[in-house]
Amino acid sequence: MRNRLALLAILVLALAAFSPGALAAGKGKIPSKTVAAPEEGIWQVKITPDPDAAAKGEKESEDQLLLRKGRFHSPGCDAFGFGPAPYRTAGGTWMSDTESKTDGRIHWHGEVSGDSISGEMVWTKTDGTVLKYGFTGSRASAQTSQTQSSGGKPRN
Repeated sequence: MRNRLALLAILVLALAAFSPGALAAGKGKIPSKTVAAPEEGIWQVKITPDPDAAAKGEKESEDQLLLRKGRFHSPGCDAFGFGPAPYRTAGGTWMSDTESKTDGRIHWHGEVSGDSISGEMVWTKTDGTVLKYGFTGSRASAQTSQTQSSGGKPRN
């Protein structure tokens, strides 16, 4: 008798949980949270040429790096014809290759640790010149981001 009552109680609870009213309230889905990959976000960075690039006249600059949903973008490189490109991850490192019809190719790779980012960019110009830079920075706050709500383009 006790087993039948326990079985009946379980059956009633199961029916209540999956009744049309319960399913409509929750749309029949178990809520889930999407966790962003650690590299995703907007990063405020300082880009520094290595000694060889500096000897060729390259200067330190600041930029924002955007990594979102598998896409990478460096708005500071837009002026040279480099647009957004896919990025991939492997072993805690992210990598992206951007191309310009007029100014060559840039290979980016970096690592994220909490709210800090660091890495290297290697620019191979169309004439074969190779310029190397390092970059370091931190996650941009929503208040200081110039590109967050403008589709990756700096606002004036």
